[in-house]
Amino acid sequence: MKNEVKQSTRGLGLKASENSSNSQANVAPGNVEDRSTSPPDSSSKSSKRPYMRWFFWSAAFVLTATISAALGATLALVTPLSPFLAPLRGLGAKGDLWTRGFQYKIARPINILVMGIDRVPNAPKNSREVFAGRSDTMLLLRLDPRDNSVRMLSIPRDTKVDIPGVGVA
Repeated sequence: MKNEVKQSTRGLGLKASENSSNSQANVAPGNVEDRSTSPPDSSSKSSKRPYMRWFFWSAAFVLTATISAALGATLALVTPLSPFLAPLRGLGAKGDLWTRGFQYKIARPINILVMGIDRVPNAPKNSREVFAGRSDTMLLLRLDPRDNSVRMLSIPRDTKVDIPGVGVA
């Protein structure tokens, strides 16, 4: 037991008292030895380690990013285009997209009202009641072939209008 206490306090520079019966060391005030000898130049070795660790993790990150970019580029080049985008692949300028990209030719301006509605909670899927919800979003689109433009107007949901003979609705 005494040998165990002496061995456990050897690195601390403490001397255990001889009459201790428990496993803890009793240190008398005058029994502290000076073992403050450190190996020479140990600080220069520890100061190089953080730089090496930083260099290792930086190199690992750069290598991972390079491999990921190479695999992503290879996948993008090898994967075929969807059938919808394949005909548009050869189009160059914006004018070509307007004339060749759309299948239907329009001769005069067209207005389209796009409405989104809230869902009706208890409506059967294939019934007319599905469309009985309140309007959620209203967009008015205008396609004009003369100046090759598309214009959009968003109408807020809670817009009120004065209807003659009825009032504000």
